[in-house]
Amino acid sequence: MDACVYGSPSGARDAAVIALGYGAGLRRTEIAGLSLGDLHSEGDGMVVRVLGKGAKERLVHLDDGAAEAIADYIEVRGEQPGALLWSAPKGGKLNAGAGMSDEAVAVILKKQATRAGVQKLSP
Repeated sequence: MDACVYGSPSGARDAAVIALGYGAGLRRTEIAGLSLGDLHSEGDGMVVRVLGKGAKERLVHLDDGAAEAIADYIEVRGEQPGALLWSAPKGGKLNAGAGMSDEAVAVILKKQATRAGVQKLSP
């Protein structure tokens, strides 16, 4: 998480991607397929509705760290409906409304892992 450039829109997005993958255990395709409407508050926490393999739906409770990373990203992203995670060209500005592919999620994870000095990663 520290490898993400905090303060930039794409850094906040990258931290959210890591939080969903590592903190919530989502597959990269599941991460890419999320919309803002899939997030829900539940008590003091946050829950994400995920469509997994075989179009099976499940609810995943986010731990505090993952929920915080998502909330920080939504502050940058805004409340516009649609894809949760937006693409970003070089420079860090988000493409409002433009979702991401599962390959883009893998690229983000590999890039941030390299920045953090992680030797082996399988997104």
